This record gives sequence, structure tokens and C-alpha cells, in this order.
Amino acid sequence: VADGVVTFSETDVDEWQHMAIYTELNLPVGTYQFDMDMSYSDIEDTWGEVYIGSTEPVAGAEYNGDQPVLDAYNSWDCPGAITYSGAGTASGCDPGGSPGRFEITTEGTYYLLFRSGGKTYGPSGVEIDNWILTAAE
Repeated sequence: VADGVVTFSETDVDEWQHMAIYTELNLPVGTYQFDMDMSYSDIEDTWGEVYIGSTEPVAGAEYNGDQPVLDAYNSWDCPGAITYSGAGTASGCDPGGSPGRFEITTEGTYYLLFRSGGKTYGPSGVEIDNWILTAAE
């Protein structure tokens, strides 16, 4: 993380990396719209997804939350978008009808998590910035 921008990039650990970031939110009942800016080029065998859940994520454990929020990128399902810069909801990789939209039915503490994994994050990595959560109309 540098100047508020998260960069997922190559590591020396092994060929496949899995990384995630999350934030804690206190949300009332309602429908919400999530979005973020993202930028990447020449990703290969790589995916990125957003989930929301009421259980806090645990380091080293897979997290699917209570519901998916956004399929941000996926080099297998969206091979035409291996290079992209723009809003996560506009990437065209989310097969749902309303990318980034989700409903909270019980007021409480929630964890919004972005996770990514893959073989290569491209020459400049995958940059994630400007997480935006608003009440949907």
C-alpha cells in the first residue's frame, strides 16, 4: 500500500500468489452499491473478487463472506480484458445483472474483502484504489 493505492504484484514466495485486503464496516439494513478503480496490464491466470460477510476474515484462510459483491477481473472468463483501467463494475467480468450491488438484511458489523490470486499480476501489478460504498437507490 502506497499513498492509499493497493498494488498486488509478483512475490518471491512461489509461482502462484493469493492475497487479500479488507475493511470493517458498520452497516444498517439496506441495499448498497460498491465500486473501486482498478488498473492492470497483461495479467495471466489471475482473478480478483469482492465479498461481504459478517465474520472477520482470518489470515491464511479462504474467505467467501456471506455473499459475493463483484467479479472484478478474471483472465480465464474474460480473456479479452487482460489489460484494463477503470471502474471495477465496468470491467465486464461480472456475470450478474448489477455488479457491485448487494443487500444487508441485518444491521451490524461487516467485512468487505477484495481477494486475488494467480500466476502473474502483469508487469506493473494490479492496482486497486478508491473503494466507494454508497446506499443504492
